[in-house]
Amino acid sequence: MQKLKSTQHTNLIHKRLDMVRRLENQNYIFATSPKDATKIAKNLDGSAFERCVKRAELIDSDGHLKNALNRNEFLMKIARRGYYIAYFLLGYLAVFGLLGTQIVSFFYVFLSILGLHTLTLFWWAIRLKKPKSYSWLSFIFDKLRPQKPLDKTAFDIYQEEFFQKDGGKWQIGKLIHQVWLFGLFGNLLALLGLFLFKSYAFIWESTLLSNEHFAEALSLLSIIPSFLGLNVPTMTELLNNQATPASLAILMMASVVLYGILPRYIAYLYCAVKAKGSFRIDKNLFYYENLLRQYSQTIIDKDDYIPSRPNPAKAVIDTKTKLVATLERPAIHQKWYQAGAGTDAKDVGVIDSKDDIRQAVILANTLNAQIYLGIDTHTLPDRGVLRKFDTLVQGGKHGLVVEFFGDGQHLGAWHEALVARGVAEVHQH
Repeated sequence: MQKLKSTQHTNLIHKRLDMVRRLENQNYIFATSPKDATKIAKNLDGSAFERCVKRAELIDSDGHLKNALNRNEFLMKIARRGYYIAYFLLGYLAVFGLLGTQIVSFFYVFLSILGLHTLTLFWWAIRLKKPKSYSWLSFIFDKLRPQKPLDKTAFDIYQEEFFQKDGGKWQIGKLIHQVWLFGLFGNLLALLGLFLFKSYAFIWESTLLSNEHFAEALSLLSIIPSFLGLNVPTMTELLNNQATPASLAILMMASVVLYGILPRYIAYLYCAVKAKGSFRIDKNLFYYENLLRQYSQTIIDKDDYIPSRPNPAKAVIDTKTKLVATLERPAIHQKWYQAGAGTDAKDVGVIDSKDDIRQAVILANTLNAQIYLGIDTHTLPDRGVLRKFDTLVQGGKHGLVVEFFGDGQHLGAWHEALVARGVAEVHQH
């Protein structure tokens, strides 16, 4: 129980973190400014991720995000339970239709209850390693989605928990198997009630199949129940039409349990184990990468790192061929550089690692090209970033110019870095 609570708490932490990310992208007004929360969290103890968690708690100081997540979790529980109850009632009432007369066909009832169930179970097992489409479940989610922005964002997180690549497959599997289990339990309860209080006679007649065929099939169904000590008909009784209605009723209910409920429950348990703790944030997203990078930084003395001072002549924006790149982060627009670098520029995309930067410098020098560097102002010019930047400044034989994009979060710090290095900024209008 303690482990379950811990898993639920961890899931809630990850969901609130992701909710903050989504709402920040929507320019949502929080109780505490994200910038202020970021600064405060930097001075707290703990790992980089723990500081991210604390930042999310500070941003949600009024608890509105947490409450929205709890409301939607409650909504999802209600929806699931409503779904279970509906299928239980459907299974329960279906048996009343099948047993509407006192003389019933054993195999007609048997196949009606377990036929589709068995086919869907086998189909699920066969399709387990293949991509699936659950449009019907998406339709249900769309109908349940709240209209308020805060609740809608929280709801989307829970929806994605079901449809994410790995864990989602098992979450959906759990739901499907639970629904079938409730339907089968409805079948079983209805069978028990009708067999207790009404008298039935069973037949197995067919135009194509003989009595021996039915007897053999019933005998096969009876193997496991008889092994468990249940009073089921024998082969001799079946061939001589001596099987009692009670023994056939017991065989019917035992078949629902052994060939319906039991395999479905095993499939449910398998999915439940696989789905444990399935929701986790994607730390590879730029949003989290930036936060974790900021909180992983160590405070250094001013003289601990002294950047080199390239020749100010590198600040000249000339008409040379341009080699275009973005530092650590991609630009929002694919052709962001065309106004400043032209359509003939060589775009090498995002450069981040030492090898990326080395290759970019070699290529720029080979092409006799000036480096046209795009920098997202969300990127903090810390020691590691500035070392990458200086490598480009020093290595490019034909100079380097910078174009900034983003909301200007660290623009002031970048301007200082450019002035100190004699690097020009391209201003687009």
